[in-house]
Amino acid sequence: MIRSPPAREGFKKDKEPQTPISGVGERAYFLYPKPDNEYQGNVAFLVAKSGNHTLALSLDAPKGSSADSMRPALESLMKTVLARLP
Repeated sequence: MIRSPPAREGFKKDKEPQTPISGVGERAYFLYPKPDNEYQGNVAFLVAKSGNHTLALSLDAPKGSSADSMRPALESLMKTVLARLP
């Protein structure tokens, strides 16, 4: 008999605060999930919607830096990617 895996109770990162931004796509926001332990990276996510596309980019901040320090690089990268979409 094949058993299905137990249902996930929910992805706890879904409840992380989102910081809306303007000037990147139609709608965009940043996420800075807190690492669960010392082995996880300090990551910043940028999610943007443009037309029928939804893009998500992430960058891991260097050790000792905050995830927020990756914001300028993520914005620049997202603008470049969005400009190349059909």
